[in-house]
Amino acid sequence: MRLLRPLLTSAALVASALIHAAQAQTPDVTATMRTFDVVSVLQPPPWSAGADIAATSELSRKQGKGADGTDVFIWELIPKGQSFEAWNELFAIMAETPLQGTAEDYRNGVIRLYGDSCDGAQFTAIAEEQQAQLFVLFCPSYQSDPGTGEIAVMHYRMLGGTLVKHYYHKRGAAFSIADKASWPLTRDQMRDLIDRIGAFRITPAE
Repeated sequence: MRLLRPLLTSAALVASALIHAAQAQTPDVTATMRTFDVVSVLQPPPWSAGADIAATSELSRKQGKGADGTDVFIWELIPKGQSFEAWNELFAIMAETPLQGTAEDYRNGVIRLYGDSCDGAQFTAIAEEQQAQLFVLFCPSYQSDPGTGEIAVMHYRMLGGTLVKHYYHKRGAAFSIADKASWPLTRDQMRDLIDRIGAFRITPAE
C-alpha cells in the first residue's frame, strides 16, 4: 500500500482558496449526537439545510463490534429516494472505541485505502492537528468502476480513546483533477462542504 502525495496539481489553487474561505467562516451548528463517551456536534447534510432531515433523507444506523473487538457506531444519510446500493451523495458519522493512535494515523490509513482503490487519487489537507484532521480526497476513477469518480470531504477527531469520523462523499462520472469543470462538485459546493464538515466538533459526554 502507498501513501498518496499531497495535491500538487492546479486543484491545489482551488483548495487554497477554499481553505481561506472555510477559516473565515463559523457556520451555525444545528445537530448533536451521543457517540459513546463523546457528544458530536455537526451541521445537517447539504440537501437538508433549512429542512427536516428525516423528511429529506434515507437513514441507516448500525452499531456493533469491529474486527478488533472495538465498539463501532455508524449513522449514514443519503438524499430521499436514493438507495444505499446506488447513492451519489452520502453524509455520515462513524465512531469507534477504544482505540490507540492519533487522528492523523487514521487519516493516513484512509489515504492509503484511496491510493489502493483509485487511479490517480490525491488529497489535500485543510486543517491538521494531531487529534483533528480536516481533508479532501480526490478519486478521479475507481479501479473497480473506471467510469465513476468521487470527491470526499472528511473530518476526523479523537478524544481519549474514541475516534469520530464525519464525512461527505459525492460520486459522479470519472474526472480529471486538472479539469475543475469535470469535478462532481462545483467550487461553491466545495466551499460549502468544507465549511459544513469543518464545523464538526466533539466534547466529552456528561
